[in-house]
Amino acid sequence: MKLRKVRTGLLGLTVVAAAGAVPLLAAAPASATSPDCRAYLVRVGYDVGPKVTAACENAAIEVPGKNHPNPFCVDALVRAGVRNGHAAEACSRA
Repeated sequence: MKLRKVRTGLLGLTVVAAAGAVPLLAAAPASATSPDCRAYLVRVGYDVGPKVTAACENAAIEVPGKNHPNPFCVDALVRAGVRNGHAAEACSRA
């Protein structure tokens, strides 16, 4: 019985967290662009191929006055071999 209450509580938290994340991920892109993302990566020494180009297509998330890196962009860049700090900066420019 106790395990069931814990599962129900965790499910509720998951639903609340997902509901909060959807507006952030669906936010309109800011003034930064995919070419800005790619240009930054070239400037810091990375080769820009199809994986990097595809990752940079995940637009940054604009929160009034500031761009935040899209987690899908960061994850894809890290998997393509970009250091995490560079990926986050590039994705905030996407």
